[in-house]
Amino acid sequence: MSPNVNAYDFASQSYDYVVVGGGTAGLVVAARLTEDPNITVGVIEAGEYISDMDQINIPGLAGSALMHERIDWRFSTIPQRGANNRVIAQPRGKVLGGSSADMNNDTDAGFRASRQEYDALETLGNPGWNWPEFLKYFRKAKTLTYPSPEVLEKYRLQLDPQYHGSDGPIQNSYPRYLPELRDQFADTLDALGIHNNPEPAGGSSVGSTFTTITVHPENVTRSYSATAYYEPNAQRKNLSVLTGAQVTKVVLEGTGENIMATGVEYICGGKSYVVRAEQEVILSSGSFQTPQILELSGIGKKEILEKYDIPIIIDLPVGENLRKIIRLLQASLKLGPSATLQILSTFLKAHKRGVFSSIQSGSYSFVPLRTFVPSDELQQFKARIVEDQIYSRSPSLAKQFDLLKTWLDDPAHAQVELVYRPQMRPGAGLAEPGKKYQTIMTCSMNTFSRGSVHIQSSDPLVPPAIDPAYFTHPIDMQVMVSAMKFARKIASTQPFSSTVVGLVEPGPEVQTDEQFAEYCRNKMSPVFHPVGSASMLPRGDGGVVSPSLLVYGTRNLRVVDASVIPLELACHIQSTVYAIAEKVKCSSRVVIAGQLMCASNQAADMIKSSS
Repeated sequence: MSPNVNAYDFASQSYDYVVVGGGTAGLVVAARLTEDPNITVGVIEAGEYISDMDQINIPGLAGSALMHERIDWRFSTIPQRGANNRVIAQPRGKVLGGSSADMNNDTDAGFRASRQEYDALETLGNPGWNWPEFLKYFRKAKTLTYPSPEVLEKYRLQLDPQYHGSDGPIQNSYPRYLPELRDQFADTLDALGIHNNPEPAGGSSVGSTFTTITVHPENVTRSYSATAYYEPNAQRKNLSVLTGAQVTKVVLEGTGENIMATGVEYICGGKSYVVRAEQEVILSSGSFQTPQILELSGIGKKEILEKYDIPIIIDLPVGENLRKIIRLLQASLKLGPSATLQILSTFLKAHKRGVFSSIQSGSYSFVPLRTFVPSDELQQFKARIVEDQIYSRSPSLAKQFDLLKTWLDDPAHAQVELVYRPQMRPGAGLAEPGKKYQTIMTCSMNTFSRGSVHIQSSDPLVPPAIDPAYFTHPIDMQVMVSAMKFARKIASTQPFSSTVVGLVEPGPEVQTDEQFAEYCRNKMSPVFHPVGSASMLPRGDGGVVSPSLLVYGTRNLRVVDASVIPLELACHIQSTVYAIAEKVKCSSRVVIAGQLMCASNQAADMIKSSS
């Protein structure tokens, strides 16, 4: 089932659609287009096709391949001034399946944001991008295997079939294994006002939940874009997949607002090739590399392109508005013999029923700030937004900040994610033999800091300069300090406190807000959900792509990946990326009075030339 074409043969023919990136979104695009046997699609992927790697396939090992030289780009940031000038790793999948294969250490966990966040995308100027529309494609992408009545009762689940798919390629199921202390953690959250969410897929993410995972219920292996969208369709004669090839630019022709993408240049085995696209070029290279390819092709900010002597074809704010979730770890210690994941790793192959059959967490909670931040402090947060210089001088950011300001004290909107893990997490201290550890992860979801990603050379093989600008907006630090203090409160509240012997990191010496802030600057890490660097917004508001995901100024260059999401969503974004790829493919390219209309369900109309 290996990819079925070499570099020379791939360039020797033209395709109706050339898809750049065989990752989470790109394989969805290719699979749906080639449902029509009259449409030809060529996919170019820089990584390998790997079907037999335990770190990818076994659920309990998900995330263990981060920064693995074989399947990860192993990017890093420029020095982060808000994090004591640290250079911070930025893993990205370099394998067929992309980051859906090796990034998701929670195996996607079936997360969705709240309906108000999806509706906000439409409010920002994107007709047709709202909760009801996303729900269609959440359902189309996945199949849910429902748990037993006993599990439904134990975990207080009230699953509604209207929110779940029954015949989608991605398999969703419930974990077979849960850590022994998961219930104590959930009960403690309930005592602190974070109550059980019986249906987190229904448009309200707030609360504590027992969530699904993207694991096939029969063979107990991970379900991701390569297994779900590529492997069942690999024998299609109209689908060609080239691996081990890196795209260097899109070939553009024309002038004015009628720029046409006619093909793609790529390097494979040290040689350069060009493949022709008869209908469209579709960039699905992710939030770091889609901007890089656009800039190398002559689409981007004038000052960036001029710096590297790249002819300017379209002046657009490519690479701006980069958003990332921030994560911190707080570990607690329990005495006694340990059955931790480190010890159990010797039983790796016996994964279908035990600890490795499931993700490494038993509890996810999405928490409004009002749960643990006093009202007067929240009002101070909001006042600082209004005073922010970026807010006052940028109308496009003002629209986004208006939404974020409203959400800050909204009891129906989660600002922080709490994740319970039954082991010492990397970076949270040194494990002592014979001791059992548990970790509370705190994640800030709707961050205010705005970063960027741009080329730092005209050489396409030089990685982009990634600047998430962590903690450059003061509210982000205030949120994280408050969240860390709340995590410590959880550790001191019954029944969870009965499992805690002592604090490992940060230790009990960390008490003041400034001490917590310094800990944050030294220890924060990313959650691998970058968005926004090719934002779907009106052009006058800093947008790079239209609601049909066409790059402004072009007739047939489209972006389909997480870079188009203009706001960081309070969720893990993989389900949303699948839905974006599914949604763009069912649209005909008919636009009437600015409204994207689905005039045909035929694949031949899926991604043809737009207005």
